[in-house]
Amino acid sequence: MPDVSELKTKGLKGSVWNFLSMMINQLRNFIVTLILARLLTPVDFGLVSMAMVLNAILDTLADFGFSNAIIRKNKVTDTETSTVFWINILIGGCCTLLVFICAPVFAWFYDVPQLRSIVAVTSMCFLISSFGTLQTALFQRSLNFRKPFIAKLISGVSSGILGIVLAIFDFNVWALVYSNLAGWIIYTTSIWFMSSWRPKFIFNPKSVSDMFSFGWKMTLSTLLNRIIRQLDTLIIGKLYSASTLGLFNRAQSLNNLVIEYSFSSIRNVLLPSLSKLQNDLNALKYSVLKLLHVISFLTFLFAGLMYVCAEDLILFLYGKQWEGSIEIFKILGLFSISLCLPIVFDTILTVVNRMTMYLGLSVFRNILVLCAIPIGLYFGFKGYIWAISIAGIIKIIPSVFTTRSTIGLPIKDQLKSILSYVFPFASILIFWKYLCFDTNIYILNLLINGSLFAILYITLNFLVKNDGIRICKSLILGFLKRL
Repeated sequence: MPDVSELKTKGLKGSVWNFLSMMINQLRNFIVTLILARLLTPVDFGLVSMAMVLNAILDTLADFGFSNAIIRKNKVTDTETSTVFWINILIGGCCTLLVFICAPVFAWFYDVPQLRSIVAVTSMCFLISSFGTLQTALFQRSLNFRKPFIAKLISGVSSGILGIVLAIFDFNVWALVYSNLAGWIIYTTSIWFMSSWRPKFIFNPKSVSDMFSFGWKMTLSTLLNRIIRQLDTLIIGKLYSASTLGLFNRAQSLNNLVIEYSFSSIRNVLLPSLSKLQNDLNALKYSVLKLLHVISFLTFLFAGLMYVCAEDLILFLYGKQWEGSIEIFKILGLFSISLCLPIVFDTILTVVNRMTMYLGLSVFRNILVLCAIPIGLYFGFKGYIWAISIAGIIKIIPSVFTTRSTIGLPIKDQLKSILSYVFPFASILIFWKYLCFDTNIYILNLLINGSLFAILYITLNFLVKNDGIRICKSLILGFLKRL
């Protein structure tokens, strides 16, 4: 049985590096996007979103779930790792070829000839990234997040500078395209040289048959999720305009920057850490319950901050040309919990290897979203945003039942760990119009209103004795003691 104390220490170190990676990369993304949004237009961002639809969908196939399978296995052999590496290269090459062939289809569908060349260039990302996928998984398996952090830092800063320089010299949409491609080249090169592992000329598919059985269900599930998520780009880009899509993309990206990317980074630590506890059900249930409290507490905090600061934040960062994304950002912010909780619930199913249930849950979630789309479109663009956001909340409900079924965590405890943070969050927003300040200076409004909401939210959680604030306090103090 694993030493829980040792795992906690390794997991904490991994969390620190992962958190540092997240913070620095988010800061880099924030600064680069801020500059590019001033230099480029919503149309440029909309064109890139259109071009990357198939990339975002096929990205799930580039790994085929082998990384997660390797992370959760107790032991892996050289034959298995080498075989997975060559499979990744093969899949990456096929994805590149498929996207390249489909480039004319995109130009025809959106009636934008320029998309043909953009899609053709972005197709190279698959083949390039496939050379570093396994190395990253091996680092995560050993809870070593320092080297992937360094690789991301190097690639992020370099590609960001390149994008800004190209935008200054009027490369327009190509500044985004070449920056993205350069980021993958630099990251793959960096992670390759940082890893001591090298592939051998071994290819034995039978040795990874168990990984394939594990991976194909996860891959299919993720593929369905990606298809549904990319419907936003297809629908908005086709029915409205590249400019409207650019506004939506900016609001969604800023929401992801604050919420999804932050909590998605938890998955990197979550899977290897919880996998070590898969044979200790009580420890697993205890850890999951604590995670639900922490993520719910933090998500509603960030969601509230995004809502109350939306107007000042977007106008201050991007300028008046992005004013149309303010209301979109507010709506997405209100429903941020729908992005974060599935990370925990899906990881639980991965840890206990219930991939058939994982796939079934994914299909059910996507059916809910598909049902919401025509309803939303009937009420126009904003109605569409509301509909898919509400569907995102509803699709969390089945996950509560799968968690009870797989690890025996009572539904009552799960719901309490989530819903107990709704009251502090909602009660402040209901009366916010009587509490907020407007100094006509964006930065002052952000500081005053952001601080006011945070203080009120933390105080209310303290008064109702929610566990999330206590656990977060304990984690912060534990981290400071180790400095």
